[in-house]
Amino acid sequence: MVAVAASLALAGIGRADTVVYTFTQTFSLTASPTGATPQINTTWNVPKYNGFAASTSLTKVQYDVSTQITYSGTMVPLAASQGFNLQIRSDFNFDFESSTTDVTALDPSITQGGTSGLANVYFGTGTLTSAANSATQLASDLTAYVGVGTVAVPVTGSLLTTSSGGSYQNNSDIGMASPYVFVDQNKIFPVFGLQQ
Repeated sequence: MVAVAASLALAGIGRADTVVYTFTQTFSLTASPTGATPQINTTWNVPKYNGFAASTSLTKVQYDVSTQITYSGTMVPLAASQGFNLQIRSDFNFDFESSTTDVTALDPSITQGGTSGLANVYFGTGTLTSAANSATQLASDLTAYVGVGTVAVPVTGSLLTTSSGGSYQNNSDIGMASPYVFVDQNKIFPVFGLQQ
């Protein structure tokens, strides 16, 4: 599962007034399908600032965004007492209005090591959640946020089909069918269809 959160602060000129909008969404992604890559593709519609009293100007528009991924799965060893490392990676993009730089570096990942028990016996990695990756982005075109209506903020994300660990391989119990879950031990497999 992937949690994506953002808060937007709009500050009025010459006043201490601040408006904060918060967007939080959780997406359930199957991490070992044989079909298409699971994608996040949504749009946050941010209400424009229509002024406080006589003030209709802005001094700042600030986005605070955060991402996390959660893995819930079970592993199975083909041989007893096998050490392993697990890795799951993601890629996110927050596309702010055209003159504001996108946030593209919020790519949480999960790494977990362990040792299996008996051969062919399920053992759990349990539920693992990545650290929250956060960033603050100031909007550069304040006029885009003033008036009536909304500002569209497209949010995209996906699990990555490549691993940063050279010795990691993508696999499941039906072979090389899971391009999203990486294990560095060829005798340890995630149970196909049970990964999120």
